Amino acid sequence: MYGSIALFIVFRAGKCNCENTGADSKLPPLYPGKSEYLCTPIATKNMKYTGKYIAAGLLVLSLSAFKKDELGSWKEKQLADPVALAGRIAKGDTSNLLILNTGPVEDIQGAVNIGAVEDAKNLAKLKDYLQPVARDKEVILYCGCCPLSVCPNLHPAYDMLRAMHFTNYKVLRLTHDLQEDWIDKGYPVAN
Repeated sequence: MYGSIALFIVFRAGKCNCENTGADSKLPPLYPGKSEYLCTPIATKNMKYTGKYIAAGLLVLSLSAFKKDELGSWKEKQLADPVALAGRIAKGDTSNLLILNTGPVEDIQGAVNIGAVEDAKNLAKLKDYLQPVARDKEVILYCGCCPLSVCPNLHPAYDMLRAMHFTNYKVLRLTHDLQEDWIDKGYPVAN
């Protein structure tokens, strides 16, 4: 989405009302039969906003690339907000929520520690644990051993939930790690 917006902004930079337009112009019309012409920055003398449009387009592209690197292959709709989860835990609003620790890190308060599921033994443990769980139960997975974008434990667990036909599951958005994104913020951990 951001890429298409940026392309529009950069394309818009070439559209102008400079003195190179009109019947005497050697530039092709943008729309045949209309008086509007498409100019390029090279062909125009008075492109007031070209730099601003190009800079805005490049900024949008760079921001979308940063966000993609931060999340890796995860999409926003697959992620749960740490602030919201911490708030639910603090209020005791977790009766229909299952929090699964699928990594080698400390437990968030109320989490079930499965262990690092990159290990086949722990992946089998996860499958066994999930067998009796209702498929519509809300499940939040987390690891927190390393940045979200490169974590080796989240995709196997997420794929397991999908394969077992769970319908309401997300990955906790710990962009950096559990320490920085949860513990350092004072969110609840197991005693």
